[in-house]
Amino acid sequence: MMTLQEHGNPEPELRSPRASDAAAIWQLVERMGGLELNSGYAYVLLCSHFAETGVIAEQRG
Repeated sequence: MMTLQEHGNPEPELRSPRASDAAAIWQLVERMGGLELNSGYAYVLLCSHFAETGVIAEQRG
């Protein structure tokens, strides 16, 4: 089985969410479809108030 790195994809960075991530999360949920799209403010709250229990998986920025 090939890893992501063998396919030329770097391993994703796992980190705590920041309030500055909220807009990108909102846009991702909107593009995906099929999920309930909350207000942008809801994602700011999730990223700030629940940062200790959340995780962001980021690949190539």
